[in-house]
Amino acid sequence: MSIKKPIPSSQNSQQNQNGAMATVIVTVCAVIITLAVGYNWGYYQGTHKSLENTGFSVNNGVGVDDANEIRLYQGPVVKIEGNMLYITAKVYTNETITDKTVTINTADDTIFRKIDLSIPPFDPDEVNGEQENAREKVIGLNDIMIGDNIIADASENIFGKTNIRSYQITVLSTGQ
Repeated sequence: MSIKKPIPSSQNSQQNQNGAMATVIVTVCAVIITLAVGYNWGYYQGTHKSLENTGFSVNNGVGVDDANEIRLYQGPVVKIEGNMLYITAKVYTNETITDKTVTINTADDTIFRKIDLSIPPFDPDEVNGEQENAREKVIGLNDIMIGDNIIADASENIFGKTNIRSYQITVLSTGQ
């Protein structure tokens, strides 16, 4: 008959500490996994549920209006040729949104302006001529350069088109 020797109390407390540490590690891992799963589920539900009642559908994370009505393109100027500007813009075609080169045709009656985004908008109740003129300026086609970020407004629906006529071109500047 063998007699079991009692485990010294120092070894016993070491085993208890190891067991407690393992329990803490498992608990922390379970909490992290639960938070990650909950966040992803909530993000998915929020994105899709919030768009359900708006008439928008989700397409690669971008809301696309079911009415198919687009009146402007925005993007950097990549080429200038006569009275035409070429920009890279997001265009909706074949159920997807892709970056495409869009030809912007201008005419003698096209309005060109430049807005300096580094100047904060002015309070219309306290407006004076200097504030208004410092932020927005009338320019010409010759003032637009390759690399300028522009907004090209059209008077018709330009949904899916890559060659448009613009009645107003706005250059978005950052004070440079």
